[in-house]
Amino acid sequence: MSRRLWGVVAAVVGVALLAASCGEEEPTGPSEVAAVVEGQEILAVEVNVLTDRYLAAPATSGQTGSTIPPLERPVAVRFVLNYLIRLTMLEIVAGEFDLEVEIDPELELALESVSPEDFAQSNLTADDLRVAERAGDISRRIALSLFPEVAIAEDEVRRIYERESYRYESGWSATVHTAFFGSLAAAEQLRSATREGASFIETAETLGALESGSMGVVTSTSPLPPDILEVIGSLSPGEVSETIQASIGWLLFFVETREVIGETPYDVARLEILAVLEDQERQRLFDDWFQQRLMQADVEVDRFYGRWNAQSGTVRESRQGGGEGDDREPEDDGPESVPA
Repeated sequence: MSRRLWGVVAAVVGVALLAASCGEEEPTGPSEVAAVVEGQEILAVEVNVLTDRYLAAPATSGQTGSTIPPLERPVAVRFVLNYLIRLTMLEIVAGEFDLEVEIDPELELALESVSPEDFAQSNLTADDLRVAERAGDISRRIALSLFPEVAIAEDEVRRIYERESYRYESGWSATVHTAFFGSLAAAEQLRSATREGASFIETAETLGALESGSMGVVTSTSPLPPDILEVIGSLSPGEVSETIQASIGWLLFFVETREVIGETPYDVARLEILAVLEDQERQRLFDDWFQQRLMQADVEVDRFYGRWNAQSGTVRESRQGGGEGDDREPEDDGPESVPA
């Protein structure tokens, strides 16, 4: 199950000037309201804060591995505003479908376990993840309502089964914990204590592990280095691995539970593959539907940010003579794309 994350908003100041539109007096700054979508206001401070966070994010790499240069702030502002317009439109559509969306209790438990220091090391906040969860739930539920039945070719299901046959071969599944030490002596001490019955995680913390915790469920097809999978796969329930030297320290793995997985026949795997393909197709249909709904929406954008282009459903740079402008515009819809 894949879920896409959608960023969110907060509050403070300052944006760069954008070019004036068609022969009118150049605006000297943004209004308090950046845009209005079907009567719902998007405040300038929301745009400012999310733009600041977006521009402060680490540089990303393109498909060739080269670093993608950061956007100029005026382009980033439009990038963020386009995202917020879509997010607002998604909430409006949720109201039209009379959806009552609640945050997954398991997500709340997970968020409560994350310390403020951990959040401070990323550009995401707990509210970001709540909004992402809500947006994902809205899009999935509306997509299911609009497109309850979608057609998937049997040949496509068979093709995926054959292409990913390794997922359906016999193997194993294990609940795994790990600990990382800068000291070989401390790692060996944990290994000895665990073999004598001590709690792996509690002892790792007591011995000053640099990192320790659960890896969750690991299977023989998990995307881990082959040598690590081989080590984990060789352990029985309750066993701890030999100390493994890493580039800057030592690793230990502890298997809490283990299960042998039999080969999955096509008729069983087919249902799983079909569900994934149906969800993907339903989301694609919803994206097209949502884009059409956005293009028909009543959207007003403050002239400081540009002009609303209903044909594309985006905010575009204002230019003398009404041109589209030649700034490099991002291809997606926001720092974390809303389905649209």
